[in-house]
Amino acid sequence: LSRPPHEATWDHRPPLAAQVVWLLLLPLDRLTTHQVLMRQQLLEGTPEIQQAVKELTAFRELLHVRDTTGLEPWLSMAEASTVPEIRSLAAGVRRDQSAVQAALDYEWSSGRVEGLITKIKLVKRQMFGRGSLDLLKHRVMAAS
Repeated sequence: LSRPPHEATWDHRPPLAAQVVWLLLLPLDRLTTHQVLMRQQLLEGTPEIQQAVKELTAFRELLHVRDTTGLEPWLSMAEASTVPEIRSLAAGVRRDQSAVQAALDYEWSSGRVEGLITKIKLVKRQMFGRGSLDLLKHRVMAAS
């Protein structure tokens, strides 16, 4: 089977920056053979990208396993990175270090509450300029 003429391939033009980021950060088992080869070419051609992927993977692993003691060592390593974007990420995490540390330390999450707030805001936007407060209350309760 051949590709449709409108489907862009990386053989004809370079990938977009967002495509490259996903290609580098997705687990290898989720990539096609062609994507794995492209990823290897990117990593072999740019030591700075190799370093950034290594440091981001370490941060992802820290969050995934909820390593409560690993944040400070990762921040120290990231702040000394040769990659400016990693240093910028570290500075942002450092500004919110207490919140990031709390996310690692505690089991609970506010994700469900945030989702409900988003749903309520959606209903409110849909009703803008229509109905009364009672109707809004009824629609919010029906959406929950």
